[in-house]
Amino acid sequence: MAGNTKDDGGFFLSFLYWKNLEAFNANFTAIYGPQLMFSAPVGEATEEEMTKAELVKRFFIGGYQNFTADTKQAMIDLYSDLLFFFPAYKSMQLHARYSIT
Repeated sequence: MAGNTKDDGGFFLSFLYWKNLEAFNANFTAIYGPQLMFSAPVGEATEEEMTKAELVKRFFIGGYQNFTADTKQAMIDLYSDLLFFFPAYKSMQLHARYSIT
């Protein structure tokens, strides 16, 4: 059994990025996005990783150019999906495939 709550991602935003939103926006595509999604070391993200990070950002915040107070829920959703929901989903998938029944 696995479980998550809707806004688990807010845990990270509350102390990591919300206080310095300008820097977060300036560095999301090159640093924070690839680091979060692909564990890319700072400054070593590939063009493909940066492109995917930008696409994910646009998916979550829609027509906005940057994360803002108006997109706070979108930021929470992004972190909830990437750090909590996807790992739980993938774990359950692997468990279902390889567990002995």
